[in-house]
Amino acid sequence: MGVVVYGGAMADESSPTTNDRNGSTFSESIELPEQPERVWELFADPVLVERWLGAGSIVELVPGGSVVTPDIASGQPKIGRVDTIDVARRLEFTWSDTGAAGPSPERRVTFELEPTETGTRLTVTEASMNTALSATTADAWSWRFALFAVAASLAVVR
Repeated sequence: MGVVVYGGAMADESSPTTNDRNGSTFSESIELPEQPERVWELFADPVLVERWLGAGSIVELVPGGSVVTPDIASGQPKIGRVDTIDVARRLEFTWSDTGAAGPSPERRVTFELEPTETGTRLTVTEASMNTALSATTADAWSWRFALFAVAASLAVVR
């Protein structure tokens, strides 16, 4: 098990972590060399949201605010709503795919920002609201990619 370093960020290179027995929840973390307030800007600034979540992405940082991101695999957007905001600490939203077969079961996504001696540990956790639905490896790796996009975005806007 090694560590990947990108733009001063560090992440374990092993597979993303599954947190429960049936695989309906997984987490991924990255260490960023920035303070939590600086990392939070990536959720608060619409230009930066698009930089790491993709063109057309929206995160409205108000309870009940919209969350819209492109889903590269299906070509359809994921659409959701903001549930919890604790500035520079936690963002939680629920969303689902909007594929041709109709919306998929909702999933809860939580971003937690934890101060460290060298900056911030950013952890994303995605959990199915339907415990019979497991998270796919592709879902987990998508979040790993997104966290590295966060690191790259922070490096660009310094």
